Amino acid sequence: GINAEYGNSIQWKRELSVKIIQMDQSTNLLDSRPVRYYNNKDILEGPKTLCSGLIQDIRGRYSIYWTDVTDGFGRQQFATILFMFFTCITPAITFGGLMSEVTDGNIGAVEMLLTGTICGVLFTLFSGQPLGIIGATGPVLLFIQTLFEFCKMLDLEFLPVYTWVGFWMMIFCIIMSVTNACKLIDYFTRFTDEIFAALVAAIFIYEAIYQLYLEYEDKEYRSVAFLSTILAFLTLFLTLLFKSIKSTRYFIPTARMILADFAPVISLALMTLLDIFFSDVQTKKLSIPAKFQTTNGRPWVVNLSNTPVWVIFASIVPALLGSILIYLDQNITMRLINSSKFKLKKRGGFHLDFLVAGCLIGAVSFFGIPWVVAATVRSLTHVNALSRKQEGLRSDGSSFVFYDGIYENRVTGVFIHLLIGLSLLATFLLRRLPMPVLYGIFMYMGITSIEGNQFIERLKLLFMHVSQYPRTKYVERLRKKKIHFYTLIQLLLVIILWIIKSITVLAITFPMFIVLLGPIRLWIIPKLFTKEEIDILDAEDDVDDNLSPEIGAIENADDTVQLK
Repeated sequence: GINAEYGNSIQWKRELSVKIIQMDQSTNLLDSRPVRYYNNKDILEGPKTLCSGLIQDIRGRYSIYWTDVTDGFGRQQFATILFMFFTCITPAITFGGLMSEVTDGNIGAVEMLLTGTICGVLFTLFSGQPLGIIGATGPVLLFIQTLFEFCKMLDLEFLPVYTWVGFWMMIFCIIMSVTNACKLIDYFTRFTDEIFAALVAAIFIYEAIYQLYLEYEDKEYRSVAFLSTILAFLTLFLTLLFKSIKSTRYFIPTARMILADFAPVISLALMTLLDIFFSDVQTKKLSIPAKFQTTNGRPWVVNLSNTPVWVIFASIVPALLGSILIYLDQNITMRLINSSKFKLKKRGGFHLDFLVAGCLIGAVSFFGIPWVVAATVRSLTHVNALSRKQEGLRSDGSSFVFYDGIYENRVTGVFIHLLIGLSLLATFLLRRLPMPVLYGIFMYMGITSIEGNQFIERLKLLFMHVSQYPRTKYVERLRKKKIHFYTLIQLLLVIILWIIKSITVLAITFPMFIVLLGPIRLWIIPKLFTKEEIDILDAEDDVDDNLSPEIGAIENADDTVQLK
């Protein structure tokens, strides 16, 4: 009947899909009860009495704990475990290798893999939002590096100071969790997120290139430095190439998907083989012991017996700054996971997540292993891998993909982190990994971490002719001068943060300056821009102006509409 009336056109798809979405927005088609989707506002709202947010998180998520187990089994969940293992193992090794460089071997790849496993499993089991993937992040790496250099400047032993800083950070995290401090993350909008992400990306790229630069200081080993540079940038090039092949027409779809999904792992393997081929040139390798022990052979438990009493209490100052950094890193990631676009049916828990992360930081500090939090890129990749997606129609007849829910569970996270720990059994292979290849992966992580960053997109407009501007909401509705002014303010703040983190004496305080981004957005930006301009430039999610107000869900682009 449909074909008789409309023929083989898209008109019937649009009309029927509009009816589907109108019903599906308010009810489940197989159930007359309304479907509730949680977002950040739902999770953070509620009473502000002591421990109220924490209690709300525990009741809201632990009451449905068993469903987090039962929802973790299925073909897509199994595929997610395998895919995310390879996605997480490369940055874990890379961060471990770089952390060994900046701490003179006090903390390295073994410690990184171990903390990724222990903290990852425990966080997944006890957190309020188990979709987060725990791992090292750029800001935390920078803070540890700054703390190490600060200890070196004051002629203090690093690990005891690191332990006491971690202990006090745990205390501050607990205090912030029970006093509902996580509600304040609402004041850190897209404006601050974009600056924070751009700074992290710049740190990733700079640190990788700086390590390559150090190779050239020894004039007797210029061939080593030259090969290291080739390996690093060739790794970066191949990873980006394999990642982009997904949108091309080369090979069959399955091959394109495999090359794109496992791009970092494939590039790492190929460049390691190339390094083995040039075995006459001894490039720097990943520092990892042949047997299970710490990177430099120190005892697993940090010796605190010789720590001066004043150091214990003086550690409170850097701990306060570190806990602020952890607060931002952890909660910004969780805010992105709990975004309304993912249509989460289970309540998250900012306060509970932060409490668990803080307690884990305090515990691992006594063993001298790295502090870890929810890593943004890996966490969002995990959510995306577990997502159910459907196709919809725009008003012009073109199709687009949108989220129709997530398989919210704890099983995938547990197994992903367990597999990371099992990689410690393959230290004989990890010891062959060239550090320059890991530098290339680090640059790749920096470049990909700014994908979709509107600040970077607006920065490009400064070097474009107006006729070449993309048709985005802010371009079509705002004056060009206002767009550029907003962008230059963000650029200035990124530069200021970079200068602060580069000055050794001030570097330890850079988390405090990141916090100041909130008040700048709250009080200064509204005086420079109208409310309409801010609503467009600082919107939580990008809005596609080409979308029809009545958007339908279509399973495929053929002549079939599949209901749930």
